[in-house]
Amino acid sequence: MDDTFHLARQGWVPYGDAFTLSMYMHREEEYLPITVFINHISKMIVQFSFNQQACISRLLREHLWRVLGRQARSERWEEGGSLPAQSRRVRLLDLALRGGLWPEAEQEALRLFHFWMAKDGQHPLPMSLRGLIFRVGVWRGGYAEWIFLLQQYRLSQSGKDQVTMLAALCRTTNHTNILWLLNASLQNHIIKTQDFKVVVDQLAFRPKTNEMLWRFIQQHWDQLVSKFPLGSLYLSDIVTATTSHFNSTQKYDEVYEFFVTQRSLGHLSFVQQSLEMIKLNMRWLQANTKAIQSWLQQTYPVTYSAYPLCKKEVTYRFKWGTTIRFRA
Repeated sequence: MDDTFHLARQGWVPYGDAFTLSMYMHREEEYLPITVFINHISKMIVQFSFNQQACISRLLREHLWRVLGRQARSERWEEGGSLPAQSRRVRLLDLALRGGLWPEAEQEALRLFHFWMAKDGQHPLPMSLRGLIFRVGVWRGGYAEWIFLLQQYRLSQSGKDQVTMLAALCRTTNHTNILWLLNASLQNHIIKTQDFKVVVDQLAFRPKTNEMLWRFIQQHWDQLVSKFPLGSLYLSDIVTATTSHFNSTQKYDEVYEFFVTQRSLGHLSFVQQSLEMIKLNMRWLQANTKAIQSWLQQTYPVTYSAYPLCKKEVTYRFKWGTTIRFRA
């Protein structure tokens, strides 16, 4: 599975063949092939989301759920089993929470969060599923849920638990909360500066929060450099994590203008790496978008027809014989 999708990405195997091979996944039970498959499709979903291709992103989620939905529905919100079984449970329940594919999973996670909240954080939650439960509590909750988890973050004596809670806090859809997280972690206020990268990683892979993150980095660049020197790996990781999903000429120009034109930092490896990655993303989209959409559209025609953001091709034939096609 891994080899086939890598070969498809390099242009050696048609993407249609890779997707057809992945149909066998509805019979797969082992953690490793399941997580490899989810990783490949998830990466595509992020790329198409940043390219504003909501239709393809939706069809990719449909494909994930069609081939792994049975396995996900068999999992329960409880601890137990071997380490691979626990990891498999986390990946499949995480999949179930995406895009409203299985509302019951989301409702159960939110119920567990609210019960934990009602017990003032003293009720034990399944250790391997705490991150998912916290995430749903913040994502589907409001200010009360977010501020409660922040208070638990401050009270926690475990660095590992703090990172788990901080990652969940970043799932808020409130712009004020997002800016607070960025400022607080950069200024070492409540959130440790060393965890700024945790905030960056969580915000970087979603288009809306990534845009806020990118603006924040530009506006606070001098402060960032004072905290993390230009030659540091930490600063390099922050920039590349933020820019690695960009896939348009506009974003390429923005990165070039900020780092090369304005600050003469074009010689730094993380700037060169960021610009090269954007070009690679653009080439990949140009080369593969049609093939991927075609396979998905043919395999899931009902979803394609029903989803409002999937543009439909309309054919109109004039009386004198001319035919035109356009997307509505």
